Amino acid sequence: MSGDWLFLVVLWVASAAVVVYSTRPVSDQQLSTWSIRFNVLIDDDAATPIRCRLRRARIIRWTAFVVGINVGNLPMYMNVIDVERAGDFATTLTAQAPFIAAALGAVIAEVAFVGPASQRRRTAALVVRRWHDYVPSLWARCVIGFLPIAAISAFAVTVRGVEPWRSSAAWVGPAVSALAIVAMIVGVHVVVNRPTLAADEHDLRLDDALRADGAHHIVGASFAMGGIATAYAVGAATGGVVSLIALVLSYAVIGVWYSLATTDRWNVDLARLQRV
Repeated sequence: MSGDWLFLVVLWVASAAVVVYSTRPVSDQQLSTWSIRFNVLIDDDAATPIRCRLRRARIIRWTAFVVGINVGNLPMYMNVIDVERAGDFATTLTAQAPFIAAALGAVIAEVAFVGPASQRRRTAALVVRRWHDYVPSLWARCVIGFLPIAAISAFAVTVRGVEPWRSSAAWVGPAVSALAIVAMIVGVHVVVNRPTLAADEHDLRLDDALRADGAHHIVGASFAMGGIATAYAVGAATGGVVSLIALVLSYAVIGVWYSLATTDRWNVDLARLQRV
């Protein structure tokens, strides 16, 4: 077996393992950690639907990320299909496929947010919801701020009169940054405005916690997508020490994504009080 085939076999096994692992049930410890993170109490009646919703969203997000990883490895696939064309797939866009897929997966997970609670009686309630009720506005602003930085960097590459392919590659950064903004806006809009199926105040708090969880995943993944794209653009425009700094900052971007998706604690009631 050649090295390329061995790499692909390892990739397939790892991809399948991640998808299968994502389907595992939400444990009591994980549910407890989630309830502490979003400052809600989960009673026995609500535990099962909450577990189902968290598990379903996790499966969608991780499956999307795995698909992105495989798309990002298209050059390796082409090495065993048509080695002469493998270089055509080693592009900046392909390299960013995992982060694009992760952000789109986070959005899809919220669009597909349907669970056992859909069979319960609907209750009308007047609740004014805003983005910053569910996620820190700082990171949302950063996602938007990445676009002008990436665009200026791409413009700097273009005005140098470099090869056309290099100039085109530089503009992938702004394009992906713009896509990150769209994914964030669409995703959080879905989270904030989807129908409420809660029947009482306690259920409303659980519903808000689920919204906050989804918003954190969307903004975190969008931040990673826009930040990585901007780091690529800045690196292409500068080179040298600045390019190295941009590479280091790209890892910090991934750290912010991880924090928003898994550890950042959030209290929707407190966020609303601060807005009043």
